[in-house]
Amino acid sequence: MYRVSEIAEKLGKSRAAVYKNIKTLKPSLSKYETKRKGVIYYNDKGFDLIANSFSSTLLDEKVDSLVDNNSVDNNSNLDIEKAFRHVVNAKDETIKMLENQLKVRDNQLKIKDEQLREKDKQVSQLIKQNDQAQHLLLNEQKEKQLLLGVKDQYEKQTFIDRLFGKKVKLDDL
Repeated sequence: MYRVSEIAEKLGKSRAAVYKNIKTLKPSLSKYETKRKGVIYYNDKGFDLIANSFSSTLLDEKVDSLVDNNSVDNNSNLDIEKAFRHVVNAKDETIKMLENQLKVRDNQLKIKDEQLREKDKQVSQLIKQNDQAQHLLLNEQKEKQLLLGVKDQYEKQTFIDRLFGKKVKLDDL
């Protein structure tokens, strides 16, 4: 297990440069890190990933310098070929890492889409229930008005009409 300061020392880089690289590699590095007492440690695979990120940039610079110097002897051609292979391998690893990150993001988006569909169903059900409650309330209010009208008619009857049982007709309301 390596601390950032140990990684920087082994690679001959500053801690700031290592932290900058870690920040760019953070999504893929998280599975290779452990935290103990507030200190982050990286295992061998995490160290290799950080080292490869530095070596790919160094190899890019080395290839550029070899091409710029136009040294075309056999040794430099072999150096260029090795450097190219190493750069291609590092880039392939980076591409695989990014593809894995895309797969994770796609899965996260699928889950969020499903959650949104479920929320939409819940909202539509709540709207429907609210609409039904409003209809019930309106019907209750109409019934109440009707009953109040019957009560008013009953109170308007004379004592004699009530005594002899003259009934109030609903048509009279």
